[in-house]
Amino acid sequence: MSLQSILAKSVFIAALALTTNSYAKNDGKPEPADVSDLPKLIANIQDQVQKELGEKIYENLQEKKIEVLLDDRSERAGVKFKDADLIGIPWRIVVGRDAVLGKIELIERANKEMTLLSYEKAINKLLTKIFTKRS
Repeated sequence: MSLQSILAKSVFIAALALTTNSYAKNDGKPEPADVSDLPKLIANIQDQVQKELGEKIYENLQEKKIEVLLDDRSERAGVKFKDADLIGIPWRIVVGRDAVLGKIELIERANKEMTLLSYEKAINKLLTKIFTKRS
C-alpha cells in the first residue's frame, strides 16, 4: 500500500469522524431538525421504476431548496441504511418494491417512525415536519 493511499484513507476516516460528530450525539441520535434536516434518499439503481422515482423525488426536493443525498450506489439496502445511521441522517426516504404503486417509505430516525405513503404525501409530510421545526 502506498503512502498516498494510506493518507487518502486517513483523510476519509477523519472526514467521516467529523461528519459523524457534527450530526450525531447521544448514542447516534440525530440533532434537532433545524441543525440537521438533511434527508437521505435511497433508491435501487438496478430497478428502472425505483431509479426514476428516486430521481424524481430528488429533483422535487432540490427545487424546494431542500438539501438531499441520493444514495444510488450499487450496495445492498442494509449497507445504505447503516451508512445513513452512521452519519446521523434524521430522515430516510426509501424507494423500494412499492415504487411500482407510487409509494415510498418515509422514516424519521428520531422516533423510528416508518410511514408508507404515496410519494407526494411523503414529500409533503417531510416538508411540513422540516419547516415546522425550523420555525
